[in-house]
Amino acid sequence: MKRKEFIWLLPAFFILGVAWVWRKAVRRDRLSRERIRVIPIAARGEPLQMTRDVIIVRSGDRPRAFLGRCTHLGCRLQLMTGGQLVCPCHGSVFGSDGRVERGPALKSLRELPVHLNPVTKQYYTEISET
Repeated sequence: MKRKEFIWLLPAFFILGVAWVWRKAVRRDRLSRERIRVIPIAARGEPLQMTRDVIIVRSGDRPRAFLGRCTHLGCRLQLMTGGQLVCPCHGSVFGSDGRVERGPALKSLRELPVHLNPVTKQYYTEISET
């Protein structure tokens, strides 16, 4: 490659470098803008209840919340009679305490923190959406 050709290509390399850095910065910014969705928990109701993404278990005076996705491959769980949670994809079964009763899932369900709103006295949990 001759010197003139190299000098002529320098602006193109510069523009490509700036575009690459810009793309990485925009992607990082997009990942950092995580949205939080608040899910209220009713004071009374069934001992085991499912919303779209959260499983609510009422036992004792404080409810517990679990993410309603199988820990095997992330499929949405289904509530079966008898209080079992079943993954329709591969048949994993979870108890109402979030523990694995039958695989292929190996990990228990992810428990979500439950908070009490001091003003409304209502329990709620939060999940992140990206």
